Amino acid sequence: MGKRSPGQFERKPQDLTPRRLMPWLRGIRTFAEPCHGYSDLARYLESHGLRCVYRRDIRTGQDALEVDAYNDADVIITNPPYSRELMHPLILHFQHIAPTWLPIASLSLE
Repeated sequence: MGKRSPGQFERKPQDLTPRRLMPWLRGIRTFAEPCHGYSDLARYLESHGLRCVYRRDIRTGQDALEVDAYNDADVIITNPPYSRELMHPLILHFQHIAPTWLPIASLSLE
């Protein structure tokens, strides 16, 4: 389910994108998760040795677009809402704070 538009987006229970992300995170120790939703992504990353230093969500009143620093996190790793009008401003905002990974499903052009 989308974080900013409850009920509009369905969750995909077999999403394996965090597992595919792990090889690219060698050397990363800390991360921020500014769109944490139910914290599934953060818990997965923490179970693989990373430490979450910032975890918030719009559902609990913290708008990621209003935060300019994430406790000196090495990177931002977050699963943003899958909506162009919401995701694009987040991407532009995050790029000025820290290297950012968005483990969104890749598209197949086949």
